[in-house]
Amino acid sequence: MIPYFTFVLLFVCGEAKDHCPVIPSLHIDAALKIWNYLRINDQPVKGDIIIALGSHDVRVAERAAELWHDRYAEYILFSGKSGNLTRGQKCKICVTSPNINLLDYPNKELGDLADVITTVLGDMQRMGFYAKSGYQTFQRIADDVWSAFSILRRSGMYNGHLV
Repeated sequence: MIPYFTFVLLFVCGEAKDHCPVIPSLHIDAALKIWNYLRINDQPVKGDIIIALGSHDVRVAERAAELWHDRYAEYILFSGKSGNLTRGQKCKICVTSPNINLLDYPNKELGDLADVITTVLGDMQRMGFYAKSGYQTFQRIADDVWSAFSILRRSGMYNGHLV
């Protein structure tokens, strides 16, 4: 008997682009594994300041404004360009993310799902590099998340942001 494989292909573009890349279900599953690892699902807590890390995604600023309007902190600090937040007074900080699913994340500004997966893959790779360079603390990443990373990297389809 010859084994066969079912290949599900997904088209997720939304308003992102005029064309829509075909992404195999194996890649979607791997990207979702990494996305769910990187996403911060902590409940926000009140603190001294809301820090919005510089991003080309305006939803980061929108989330910071939402938290400020909900009175999670009195101040908002938007980082970017050459800012350095490693010096200064200690304050309470809560880290959170916009509550957006990977498949809902593509938009006109960020691109289609393949573009988002490419960015996420680069972010994942740099976590190890940044920890080794002292830019962030070391974080243990589960084997299944690294396996998902390897699947996507080996495909060669999403390597545009790898170093």
